[in-house]
Amino acid sequence: MRPRAIAIGFFTDAQLSHINEVRISLGYAPLLPEIVFHGSHLYKSRCVRDGYTIDQVLEQIESAFSDWSVADFSATSSVVRNPLK
Repeated sequence: MRPRAIAIGFFTDAQLSHINEVRISLGYAPLLPEIVFHGSHLYKSRCVRDGYTIDQVLEQIESAFSDWSVADFSATSSVVRNPLK
């Protein structure tokens, strides 16, 4: 059985505005503010492939979704980073 996605929070107004500005400029539909979590990909990529513990992954998630985090489109995929970490 596949785990279902769950809502874990919301982007701030500033984060959502920046993300959607870039998405629209690239021809993509804007996102809604709710953040939905699909854990199986994260577990497979970070824990199984990269060797992180669950506690380390939770710390990364908490840091990425702080009020200070910003969207970063410089990598091959878009990510949310905390510039204070």
